[in-house]
Formats: sequence, structure tokens, C-alpha cells
Amino acid sequence: MKRSFTTKVICYKKNDQFLAVALDFDLIDEGDCMGEALSRLEENIVSYLMMCVKEKESDKSIYRKASKKYFDLYGLFIELQGKKAENKFLGELTFNRDKLGKHACCNS
Repeated sequence: MKRSFTTKVICYKKNDQFLAVALDFDLIDEGDCMGEALSRLEENIVSYLMMCVKEKESDKSIYRKASKKYFDLYGLFIELQGKKAENKFLGELTFNRDKLGKHACCNS
């Protein structure tokens, strides 16, 4: 049986680094630019999920909530975008490995 997993993701600049957070898996990564942070987070998520599936973890144990401060930031992002607070889904975030290979924003 094929399993599917989703998570809300936020990415923001803190000091001189970008932080990317998978809210529903409690995973965080950083990079010199947004593309790098998201790319690293994607690799982290894939590795985490592969291990969980290999170890036959239940969906309940796979989903771990991130710290409240990140959900508060997520709520603020929704508010700033003019969305209602009860809207829990902003849209789909997809990754294309070909486009994430180089990060135009930091030329790496």
C-alpha cells in the first residue's frame, strides 16, 4: 500500500540564514538562501520518512508537531497574506530537484 504524507512548511530569514521548518514533522533546516534551506529540508524530510516507513512506524508516530513558536509564525504569515486564521492550508508546495540544484538567489 502506498502511503502519502503532507506537512505545512514555513521558510523565513533569521539573522543571516534562512530557516525552513516542516511543522507537522518537527524538522528544521537552514541555508544561505531560501532555495537552499528548502532543498535541505526536503532531503531531511525524505530521509526521515524513508526511515519511518522502513521501520514500519505508524502515521500517528510519524507526525510530530513542531514548537508552538513556529505555528505562531505560520499563523502570522496567514494573517499577513490576508487569509482567515481558520484557513489551515495555503496551497501545495512542490519541489523540483532539477530547479533546486542551483540556488540563483545565492549563486551556489
